[in-house]
Amino acid sequence: MDPVYRVSFFKYLLNSTGRPFEVLQASIEVHAPDNDQAIDRARSKFAELEGVASWSLRADYARIELLADRKHVTAPRWSRHHHPRWPLRNSHSHGTGVTRPTRRE
Repeated sequence: MDPVYRVSFFKYLLNSTGRPFEVLQASIEVHAPDNDQAIDRARSKFAELEGVASWSLRADYARIELLADRKHVTAPRWSRHHHPRWPLRNSHSHGTGVTRPTRRE
């Protein structure tokens, strides 16, 4: 079985004083043989769950991490942290994976 990665998608926003901060948009777990495939799978799944053509329409960058080797992996999870500007969508959907930090180009 392929390793499990968690990919977390973030958006940069400005607070009322103009200082930037990060907002977690979603965290998706995926099975993939390596980091590159994990980030590709997670980006595709995130875009699908958000109903957009490209993941970068809803997030500015993604962080990826390899989860500890687990013999028994629970059902894949997808979670979205609500922000007033973006309503929750597809909260029933599932995803998988994590790799290295990456920035959108």
